[in-house]
Amino acid sequence: MKLLHLDKDPFWTLPYRNAGRDGRPCRSFLPLYRGRVDKLPDGLAALIAASDLQGREDAEPDRLLGLLLAEELEELAQAGLVPPLGESGLLLAGDLYGVPESLKRGGSGDVGEVWRAFAERFRWVAGVLGNHDLLRGNLPMKARLLDDSVAHLDGLRIAGLSGIVGDPKRPNRRSAAEFAGMIAALAAGRPDILILHQGPDRRPHPDPTVADALAGARNLFLLCGHSPWPDSLLAWGEGCQALNVDGRVAVLER
Repeated sequence: MKLLHLDKDPFWTLPYRNAGRDGRPCRSFLPLYRGRVDKLPDGLAALIAASDLQGREDAEPDRLLGLLLAEELEELAQAGLVPPLGESGLLLAGDLYGVPESLKRGGSGDVGEVWRAFAERFRWVAGVLGNHDLLRGNLPMKARLLDDSVAHLDGLRIAGLSGIVGDPKRPNRRSAAEFAGMIAALAAGRPDILILHQGPDRRPHPDPTVADALAGARNLFLLCGHSPWPDSLLAWGEGCQALNVDGRVAVLER
C-alpha cells in the first residue's frame, strides 16, 4: 500500500480538553485529514488511523478522547462525510489514555473501553499499545492487539510492536537492542502495514533505534505516533513510507 496524497488542511476538527504545559487544562482540537492510497482490498472502503488521543471530554463526564472520536466518526459516517465504519478498518498507534480532568501530562491507565468502543463500530480494529496505555479485560474478536505479532484482516497482513525503547522493568518498554531486533524481524516478514508507537525519531538529536532497524526495509508502509513531526509523512529507501498520526486522524481511501 502506498499513500499517494494527504491533505494539508483538516476536513473536520473535534474539540477536547488537553493537559497544558503549565499544569492547567486547555482546549484543543483533534484534526481529521483525508488521504488517498493506491489500493485497498475489495470490500474495504477505508482505513482510518489515529494515535496519541491523550485528551478528555471538555465537559462532564470527562470521558477519554477516544470515546468521543468513536462517536464523532459514527456521526460523520451517517452524514456521508467518511465511509461507512462497518466497511472500514481502524489502525491505532497507541497512547489512548489521558489523566482525569487533564490535570497533567503523562500518566498511565486502562484504554480497554476505547478499544471496545471502536470495535463496536468498525469492521475491525488493529493496533498497538503506547507507553501510557494499560489494558484490563478482554477485547472482542474484531479487535487485534499487536505486540511482536501479525494479524491477517481482509487480505491485509498487518504487523505491530507495542511500546517504546526504555527500562524493561516498566510497562510497554524494551531495551534498544530488543526493540530494534523485533522491528527488523517484523519488517522482514514483508507486512502490508507495520504499526509502531515509537517511530523513526525526527527531533534535532534523534534516537536512531527505529530508523536503523528499518534501514533495509522495502515497500513498507509504517504507521506510528509518540512524538510529532514537522511533516507527518516520511519516505525513505525502496518504496518505504511512514505516516505519523500523533494527535491526529487520517482517513485513507482508494
